[in-house]
Amino acid sequence: MSHIDRTVIKTKMMKRSILNVYLIGLMGIGLYGQSSLSHFTWADTIQANSFLTQAKLLKDSSYFEKALPLLEKSIEIWASLDTTGNLKEAEAWFQVGINYNRLHQFEEAKSAILKCLLIQRVKLSPNHKDFIPTLTYIGTIEIPQSMYEEATKYLEEALLITQLHYQEESKEIAKLTYLLGQSLLFTDKYERSLSVLEKCLAIQQKVLPPFHKDFSDTYRSLGSWYSRQLKYETALVYLIKGLENIKYNSARFNMTIPILCSEIGQIYLGKKDYVKALEYFDIEKAEMIKGGLDSTIEFRWTMADFAKLYYAEANYNKAIDLFSNCIDLFRKASKKNNGNIAILFQYLGKCQSGIGAFDPALISFSEERRILLNRFGPECPDLYLADSDIAENYRRWFVSTGKIDLLESSRLYFDMAQNSIVRNLHNENFDLKKKRLLSKIKPILEQSINVDLLSLNDKIKDTLIEKAWQKSEYMHSFLLNSSIEETNAKLFSGIPDSLLLIESTYRNRITKLQNEKYNLIERKGLALTDSIVLKTNSHIYELRNDNNRLISTFESNYPNYYTLKYNLKNISIAETQKSLTKDQSLLEYFTGDSSIFIFAINQNRSNLVEVPLNFPLKDWVSAFHNGITGYHESPKKTSALYEKTVKEYAQASKSLFDKLIVPIVSSLTKEIIIIPDGILNTIPFEALIHSAPKDLSNFKTYPFLLQDHTISYAYSATMYDQMKNKVDRKAPTKDLLAFAPFYLNDNDRLLASVSRNWINAKDLKPLPYTGEEVTHAKNSIGGQSKMYLGADATADRFRDLAGDYKILHLGTHAKANQKQGEFSCIAFAPSNDTASNNLLFNSDLYNLTVNADLVTLSACETGTGELLEGEGMISIASAFAFAGAKCIVTSLWTVNDQSTMQLMDQFYTALNQRKSKNIALAEAKRNYLKMNPGLSSHPYYWAGFVEIGNVNALK
Repeated sequence: MSHIDRTVIKTKMMKRSILNVYLIGLMGIGLYGQSSLSHFTWADTIQANSFLTQAKLLKDSSYFEKALPLLEKSIEIWASLDTTGNLKEAEAWFQVGINYNRLHQFEEAKSAILKCLLIQRVKLSPNHKDFIPTLTYIGTIEIPQSMYEEATKYLEEALLITQLHYQEESKEIAKLTYLLGQSLLFTDKYERSLSVLEKCLAIQQKVLPPFHKDFSDTYRSLGSWYSRQLKYETALVYLIKGLENIKYNSARFNMTIPILCSEIGQIYLGKKDYVKALEYFDIEKAEMIKGGLDSTIEFRWTMADFAKLYYAEANYNKAIDLFSNCIDLFRKASKKNNGNIAILFQYLGKCQSGIGAFDPALISFSEERRILLNRFGPECPDLYLADSDIAENYRRWFVSTGKIDLLESSRLYFDMAQNSIVRNLHNENFDLKKKRLLSKIKPILEQSINVDLLSLNDKIKDTLIEKAWQKSEYMHSFLLNSSIEETNAKLFSGIPDSLLLIESTYRNRITKLQNEKYNLIERKGLALTDSIVLKTNSHIYELRNDNNRLISTFESNYPNYYTLKYNLKNISIAETQKSLTKDQSLLEYFTGDSSIFIFAINQNRSNLVEVPLNFPLKDWVSAFHNGITGYHESPKKTSALYEKTVKEYAQASKSLFDKLIVPIVSSLTKEIIIIPDGILNTIPFEALIHSAPKDLSNFKTYPFLLQDHTISYAYSATMYDQMKNKVDRKAPTKDLLAFAPFYLNDNDRLLASVSRNWINAKDLKPLPYTGEEVTHAKNSIGGQSKMYLGADATADRFRDLAGDYKILHLGTHAKANQKQGEFSCIAFAPSNDTASNNLLFNSDLYNLTVNADLVTLSACETGTGELLEGEGMISIASAFAFAGAKCIVTSLWTVNDQSTMQLMDQFYTALNQRKSKNIALAEAKRNYLKMNPGLSSHPYYWAGFVEIGNVNALK
């Protein structure tokens, strides 16, 4: 007889035995039913115990419905014997809850478990061990129903009691930390959620064997955490690891496999990789069929995934059918309308609106809004989604019919959505959540600005342009602006220096640990799941918690701090106009999915222009960059490559000029302040050309924008005003501080030392012209100026001295990090002949106090880094702005040492003549073009340096 045959026979015998027990139980119920309820005796307790035992057996064998009558009789007996409650009655209620949960009757399950808990509260001492399973089970019931706050409350109590009865590193603690982290994942306690889940993983690594099945759930939750923060690559690392782990453990069907495939597929949806998304959704579906769940209510999650894919591919009719079915199934699974159902109505409405069914779409979006309001109240953080959905539906409806009342309704709901967005941004303290929110709201603000443009008329033109302007300003450097305001609040609100020192110590310790973590992962190659990395994360979280508690005391005890910190107000167009001279104009770009909006402002007028995004902007910007850097950064420099890239540059440059400058050319003055957005942050506008050059090989014939206009940049108009009018708590008293660590004869030793800590050691090379560069800068500025060369140019020295100088000049190596902007870094000479402290990361710069009127970053890639949707470029330059610099000269690509020296020579000469900084840099570039004919006048050598912030002449 085969193993399979024996298993089948054994299963049949077990079921027959259990059925006999069940029949005996029914007989007991029948006999018991003949008794009088008023004459229960001790013998009845035996009968009640029998019913409870039989029910447990049935429960274990999936005879859930048959177990319930036995449990009800057991409860009836125990309740009659003790009207104040009995622990056996509590046990029976617990079993009732389990059975109802298995039957997907979640409300009945929760009600039964709560009755169990109520009896335990009366009969058991506080923190009794028996509370653990009860509280845990309530929490696990609440999570699938999206009742996360309630789940968290019960699971936190369960964890506290568990910690009293079990060692910190135990399976019991691991289980509770996992469940708690899972529930926190869906609340606003993001930082704590990550910390709890990582703690769970660390415990599991110590108490569980490798590849234990419980690892899969933890990996899945960690993947979900990073996915929610739009950190898709990190999320995939965890989710795929979880999938591999569960496959290792399960030869048969395991529900975790389709769950993980669902989450991976949704990440690929977010990345707009629909082929990979379909691949994982197909696996999810096959697994559900394999488990026999394709005809059950659980299949609703798989249906929802395919519906989302159809929506993403604009297959709206097919998506509508699936979403409608999903809503019915989700409502059958839960009597309460929860967040999952609200999301489904949102998708359904978007599909209906997509096919022009505006009335049904309005009903769907209104239902989405009603559910959110009923579930979370008027302060619901996601209410802006429903409001913006309704607004966009009205906008499309107006475009289709031309009915003006629809446009007014659209404006009304967009205004409501914007109010919610502003409230969310100001109330949120977690930067990752702010970043996520900013990326989600940008399409909403794009649609809203479009409505403002559609509504323009002579009577309210200025009002609507101002409304659109405020929306654009929110999407430019919000995080940088709010962080600077918080720093100012600390400095000017009367907080004692002793407390500020403690807060500064916390931040420095956090930064040090973050850098250690980065080193462990990027340089030593440790996995995110390595115990050392997890331990470091735990320490970071604990310090952040301590720091957050200190910040809370600042808010409570120092009213001026609270007022200054949260009084975030964007500058108006009228205020911006007052800050401009008659020779200055400001261009602010807002790049959306379907349009680029350009705000053109000068002293006398303001204008808003929409440029349809019906051209390949990313491709043109890529061609522009390759045209400038492709030949010069290639290891094989051939004449054919040179000709190809020059042609590519000229064509892309002219195309970008036509789209970005021509629509507002009538508003331009001699000096232009440009506020770029999105991918436009990566191009130097002065290198755009307004017509085809007469001679491609002769750059002196190129009609660069630089020849007619002086260009500078700003992170936002609000930030420009702040950097222009910044008041230092401690004004700098000395003039110029310059560093050139890779200049002197000890280059080989320094480079060897730095290479141990550098990302790409092959990029490191001597910078012989930086010594001459900083020497000329020092001589031009004069006064109390100081320079440090070679081994003397250490990071420690820079930290100690930077705050005392009006000008900081760094001629060195730098490296942008395009995935994690806070880990872009700039290199100094190692202190004490070690490489451990020669790099200053952005996270280090955030903790510096800089009072400089000018910071010149004469290094590669200091103006590039992580490009965040809705925030801009997170770069070394922006880190210096955060630290307090009023103006930064920075680079957009790998710069040439010799040409940089010539540019800086001209730049400081002009500054010494008391010319404004923007004019000084523009003249340096024009002079460079005059002095360097042929190949050396290529934009690669001069266009990479741009100026950000206050352009006024040095004081």
